[in-house]
Parts: sequence; structure tokens; C-alpha cells
Amino acid sequence: MTILTNPKILTCRIEVPYLEQTEGIQKCIGFSRWHHHWNSVRLGIKNNTGKIELWNYSYIQGKHYQDKIGTFKVGKMLFVKLKWTNRSVSVHVSDGFNTYSSAIPCNIKLLPCFGYLLNPYFEQDGVDAKGEDMEINIWDVVVDGRRVG
Repeated sequence: MTILTNPKILTCRIEVPYLEQTEGIQKCIGFSRWHHHWNSVRLGIKNNTGKIELWNYSYIQGKHYQDKIGTFKVGKMLFVKLKWTNRSVSVHVSDGFNTYSSAIPCNIKLLPCFGYLLNPYFEQDGVDAKGEDMEINIWDVVVDGRRVG
């Protein structure tokens, strides 16, 4: 587990992976501010009938939010920026020509805190669902100007 001090911005590059079709959104990368089910922002991914969708998958003060960013081709190289401010929790994805974004409004004073890096995670659907690590190519992970991972 990579502990982070007062995380606000994460950037990285990813290659859009192929993954099995599931009902739920899988998690590519992100960071928490305290516990990940309390305050966190992640890049989510979902195979929706053969189309790979990317999502803003966030928790703000314990409430879960998800907002679709767009649909992308397997193998596409993307630059990702996850950002937490006093006003929003946002995910930005750029293919070098276009930027696709999702910002979820919040009104939270950012107090200093610890958090941690959230690594790729795949969860099977169903009552007896179990999670496992997910293989995805991710490079150049930087949080608040410092390389991590």
C-alpha cells in the first residue's frame, strides 16, 4: 500500500485494456483521502457489450457517485488526471486530441489528511463476488508532483 500525504491530484498514462463484460464498474487507478469508501476518486472502467467505457467512480463523504466519461477503443493510449478540490471531484481523460471530463460537485473544506494509492481492482458480479487484481498498463503515476507506485 502506498500512503499519500494530503493527496489532491494524480496523473498517469494508461492503455485502455480489454476486460470481461460485467455489470459493475471496475477500478483502474485512484487515490483516497482517508478511507476509500469515505473520500476517494478513481478512474472506473466497464465493458458494456464490447465497448470499453471509462467512468468517474468516486466517494464523497461516504456517498457513492459514478459518472460516465466516454467510450474508448482497446489499446488506446490515454493521459489521465484525477483531481480533488473544495468544489469538485473530477476525472479528465485525454487522447492527445480531445479531453473528456467528469466533475462531481462537492463543497468540502480540504483539511490535511492521509490517503493511499488505489490500484487496479476487478470484482466479479453476484452475491458471492470476490475481488482480484486487474492487469492494466499504467505508466508515470504522479501524485501532487511526486512519482509514486
